[in-house]
Amino acid sequence: MTTNKTLKGVLIVWMILLAGAMFGCRPGELLATPVSVPQPTPTGHALFSDNQQPEPTSKVQEGSAVQPQSAPTVAPFFQPIEDLPQLFSPGAGARPTQPPARTPQVASDIPTKTLSIYEDNLSQNWSVLLEGELEVDLAVASPVHRGQNALKATPNEDFAKLIFAVKPTSSEQYLRSQVLGVSFWINSGESFIDLEDLGVAVVGSNAYPYYLAGDSSVTNRYDPVFSETRLYYLNFNRSIPPNTWVEVQVWLDELIYDPIYTYLTGFYIKNDVAFTQTYFIDDVKLILIDQKELQRRQTQQSAEEASGVESSVQQDGPVRISVAVTQPLHTISPMIYGVSGADITYTQKLNPGLNSWGGNPSTRYNWRIGHAWNAGSDWFYRNGNYGITEGSASDSFISETLSISAEVRLAVPTLGWVAKNDDLDTCSFPLPDGTCGDGNQSNCNNPRQIADPELANVQSTPEDIAEWMRYLFDEQKFRVRFIAMDNEPELWGFTHYDVHPECTTYKEILDKYLTYAQAVRSVAPEAELTGPVTCCWFYYWNSAAGILDKALYGNQDFLPWFLDNVNAFDTINNTRSLDVLDIHYYPDGLYNDQVDAETAAHRLRSPRSLWDAAYVDESWIGEPVNLIPRMKKLIADHYPGLKLGISEWNFGADEHMNGALAIADVLGTFGKEDVYFAAYWMFPPPESPGFFAFRMYSNYDGQGSRFSGTALPTKSTNWDHISSYAALDEQGRLLLMLVNKKPGAASEVWLDLKGFEPRTPVDMYRYEERAQSFIQKSQLKVDLGNTPVLLPANSITLLVMEAANP
Repeated sequence: MTTNKTLKGVLIVWMILLAGAMFGCRPGELLATPVSVPQPTPTGHALFSDNQQPEPTSKVQEGSAVQPQSAPTVAPFFQPIEDLPQLFSPGAGARPTQPPARTPQVASDIPTKTLSIYEDNLSQNWSVLLEGELEVDLAVASPVHRGQNALKATPNEDFAKLIFAVKPTSSEQYLRSQVLGVSFWINSGESFIDLEDLGVAVVGSNAYPYYLAGDSSVTNRYDPVFSETRLYYLNFNRSIPPNTWVEVQVWLDELIYDPIYTYLTGFYIKNDVAFTQTYFIDDVKLILIDQKELQRRQTQQSAEEASGVESSVQQDGPVRISVAVTQPLHTISPMIYGVSGADITYTQKLNPGLNSWGGNPSTRYNWRIGHAWNAGSDWFYRNGNYGITEGSASDSFISETLSISAEVRLAVPTLGWVAKNDDLDTCSFPLPDGTCGDGNQSNCNNPRQIADPELANVQSTPEDIAEWMRYLFDEQKFRVRFIAMDNEPELWGFTHYDVHPECTTYKEILDKYLTYAQAVRSVAPEAELTGPVTCCWFYYWNSAAGILDKALYGNQDFLPWFLDNVNAFDTINNTRSLDVLDIHYYPDGLYNDQVDAETAAHRLRSPRSLWDAAYVDESWIGEPVNLIPRMKKLIADHYPGLKLGISEWNFGADEHMNGALAIADVLGTFGKEDVYFAAYWMFPPPESPGFFAFRMYSNYDGQGSRFSGTALPTKSTNWDHISSYAALDEQGRLLLMLVNKKPGAASEVWLDLKGFEPRTPVDMYRYEERAQSFIQKSQLKVDLGNTPVLLPANSITLLVMEAANP
């Protein structure tokens, strides 16, 4: 989700022209467009919608503790779902008498604990509220699942809600980051409950740790704000027979369209049209992360770490860094120091190893015109021209990149439609006043308007792309190393809804990839092909078309399924359709410029998600991401021999020292963990802290010297304060990068250089918060084996050490 670049001397002219609002696809980064792609955040199927609101009324049995109250306006109502299977519905034949089978759902291997909301009676921190006509009894003696009492509910109105709400007087707060899910048991009473009869929604707040009617602190680009999920979509396979108890589990990370919010404040059960039968609820619980057990495991794992693995245990006193110089790991790829769409005035200063042409605009780029593209939902489905009216933007990008000896990654369109002209007034949803609309905020889950794709676009075929490759490789003699098959195809039904109004399926992504990859391979046999260019954590594993699509393939997660099928195709056809597993990675909640204390501290911890199996992601993901080792294991298990590329990444705040420190850790990690290529999205602003953090790796002396060579194992006694990365360069020098993240304090670091004695003095390059306009060079004239190195607060230090006895 990104953009491309342009001509010499024109630094993102088209970004300026469009106010930066036409292309990015990270949530929260759209400046002027009301439409954007779905957030890679916890959310569920937006199955229920309508434009009516019920009047808040209720009938509560006298003596119960229930208080009638309106729920916040967070969700409209059930809409009919034509493709929802009629599982044992009336007339469908004999119904089963056994309970429905439910596919087990496991949030993660994180240790869990439960907190009771209702067992015989309500917890003192919770209440039951009603919206709509319901009769409720909080203590019936039969039927019960366990104990003495259960809750009885009889809806007398369509779309009535039974709400379990956190009280304002609650002694506990339930942070969304600490809650994994909700569990309760339901009994069907005297008749069947069909799986479309009831839905469940979990609600929250950014302002209050308790439930408040009318709370509007949480917003979402989707309707409803919080996901209302029918029983069918909670993995049940058939209706619930009469007088049968069944457990319902709602794992928050399985919900696809929920917003980000701070506090969980309750959940509700809602009935569909004409559903008026009595049902019973018992054993209601929250499923939480067991923080004590998690900390115990992390401490134990840290104590057992082998040499070369960073320590997760925080220790007081001086930090000690050890480098195992005699245990080389692998050659660091210079292509990890990549950026996206940078022109030559920038790349000459930064000296990147890779420059990537990709992002949303690449999906609709018309190579024949050379400077025409369509912004999709990022900017009212308008065509654009990169700020130029003639010539080829891609040719200029490629030739400029190759002129500085950097590699090119080029994303080619595979969607099937590209912009038909470069006229900014041409769009897919023209309005009567001559401006452009957004299709009433349509997307593949909510197709309010359907566009004529030919209004702004023309068809593009595999043959067209093959012809482009002939032009580049044969006529222009360009050496383009990487050809990527499009950009984030799982989001076509959102970002490029006007020409792709259906949500993308597993099969479509695979078919499009193989078709276009073969076309490219036939013309450019030496190019390295990359895919599937998946956007984010949720879509690594799931289908944009929903759980029914995933179920067609045995519920196998997407990336392993994709690799299995490409591998099988290549084996059968004795070919190679894929060289690099290409993904994007943006840690959730950090792709922004916020540097408040909490966000800044989170940002500095978050590079652990790239490599540390003990680090539990602090977003809605709520489990170890362990990105690079996880992806390498996927490759080993499903298509051995592939490389790993991360063609978009950004941890935010690159105009602040906080973001620069995170960049330094990420680049060091890419080298240490043997990533093949990586491209920042897009590039840190010139002369910004993020720019200089990059230069500490890609051009630390201003003469083109990189942090390169053979990666070495390093270990820090306190990674969260001081992290370290080491390499032996081509001249046999030991390069040691030290990143001081300790807030507001200089730190002494003791070095243990196992197998290497440095010559004194040592060249030292440093970028620090006190001097943010340049990289300082000096010499360190101390005995590093017996004297600590002083690192200023918020600093990045590179020691370049010659061997005393080469």
